[in-house]
Amino acid sequence: MNEKIQHKIGDRVVVTISSIVPYGAFADLEDGGSGLIHISEIDEKFISNIADYLPLKTSHEVIVTGLGKKPYTYALSLKRISRRPRQKQLQAKKPLSRKSFNKEMIDSYPFKEMESALPSMICNEAARLGVK
Repeated sequence: MNEKIQHKIGDRVVVTISSIVPYGAFADLEDGGSGLIHISEIDEKFISNIADYLPLKTSHEVIVTGLGKKPYTYALSLKRISRRPRQKQLQAKKPLSRKSFNKEMIDSYPFKEMESALPSMICNEAARLGVK
């Protein structure tokens, strides 16, 4: 049998699910030792049946989150291995006040283009109406 390796918190290891209990799943590490994946460390969502997520005899990559009292026993997490690094959460933009909204609307309106087109529009309308 291979010599057991003592892991540290944060190590990524491959495990095989050996048994399922109401509060989680026990797993055997590939290189010796065992650990528990608590139900709260399986997925972010509510889990009603652990076997749906971790069938017996399946292999998974997990992360060591704690060390047990006995040697070569660990607390393991499946959800932390798949979690992406947290990005800065986008802050919700505060709604504009009525005054700010109106100013923004006026500033966005193309007054400059209209100002340059206005004399020709006046001339065209006057010609259409027959006004001199």
